[in-house]
Amino acid sequence: MKKAVAHAALDELKGFFDQGFTEERPFVFGLGTGSTVAEFWPIFHKYLQTTNQKNVVIIPTSHQSKQLVLSSSCRYPLVEPQQYPTVDCLVDGFDEIELCQGGMLKGGGGAHTLEKLVAQCSKHTIYIGTYEKVGEKLGNREVAIPVEAEHVRFAKAIKAKWDLSLLTWAT
Repeated sequence: MKKAVAHAALDELKGFFDQGFTEERPFVFGLGTGSTVAEFWPIFHKYLQTTNQKNVVIIPTSHQSKQLVLSSSCRYPLVEPQQYPTVDCLVDGFDEIELCQGGMLKGGGGAHTLEKLVAQCSKHTIYIGTYEKVGEKLGNREVAIPVEAEHVRFAKAIKAKWDLSLLTWAT
């Protein structure tokens, strides 16, 4: 099932490569975290290679996604979010989603803060997951979703790029 979801996400991404990205303006891709994303990455990486895509940079949103890219002998550079404050597309997983209201829970994988920062900077975000994470109401799964606390060294640089009229920050 995760492979089918991964292929569906790839189908959504293919249209992005018609936009003529250049070395000066590469396709900035955010790679999320989780088991479904781990299924997606090899499929996307193979697509990049077989279609000879150039001018792609990757922002991994966690240590896990960074290792996933490095272990695949990827030729595309890994970059930090502050290097590219606008992300063309992020592909990420979710922990739970409700059918009726469309609410979603994230954070079970321990990379929630960085994923949210990159998602906020993304023009397009594709959330992927399998049917067992879908329910009528959030919080009905038997798996508890932990809340994480982490220090993000570049959050201030990213925050400066956001439209602060849409976002309120507690000080």
